[in-house]
Amino acid sequence: MMILTDSLTPDQSQQFKTSKVCLTAVKLIGLMSTEDHSMLQTEYVTVRNLLIATIAFTNANRSGVLANMTLEEFNKDRVVDGHYVVSVSDHKTAASYGLAKIILPTSLYSWMIIYAKRIRPHIASKVIPELFITWRGDSLTSGQVTRCVQSMWKKAELWDDVTFNVIRKTIHSVRPEITAPLADLMCHRVSTAQKCCQLSEREKNVCSSLKTARAGIAKQY
Repeated sequence: MMILTDSLTPDQSQQFKTSKVCLTAVKLIGLMSTEDHSMLQTEYVTVRNLLIATIAFTNANRSGVLANMTLEEFNKDRVVDGHYVVSVSDHKTAASYGLAKIILPTSLYSWMIIYAKRIRPHIASKVIPELFITWRGDSLTSGQVTRCVQSMWKKAELWDDVTFNVIRKTIHSVRPEITAPLADLMCHRVSTAQKCCQLSEREKNVCSSLKTARAGIAKQY
């Protein structure tokens, strides 16, 4: 049995990316890019969970950001420094820090486009603003988003207690010198990030968040 730790390792990352469940999801995304494939429930859930888990590992946002991201917000993405940036308005610290940023590398963005334009429309039986939805077409709670990541991690034969807090701690341990832009990307106070590493000046622009995503989790995952 996999022993629970408080951070993720490169070996675990590699095992996740090359696992049967991840490769199956990627193949399904490729299939849906060229033809109208009638997805089974298990196929849809696998694809959706892969996208959620990959975004989580490359951004370190809170789970609520992914739960609340809407289709309209995704369609209003903009390109910054070669990455696609989606701004999410509804999240825990929006009143203090404004829009949360989700950073999507080109490959991940291409998967998201297929999901949004060719997969989600077959599942959404009613008008739901959120991008990620259940098989029944309902929105996901932040707790369900966390369980999506845990489900993929477990099916990759890794420990299933991984949380968004563990993902964020991993970023801090890998690149402590970028605590401030990471705090900005996560939309929380630098004093919170200081629990994991030494305090540095908080930067507020998207490019700093991009640097965090590339130099931190994205570099390993």
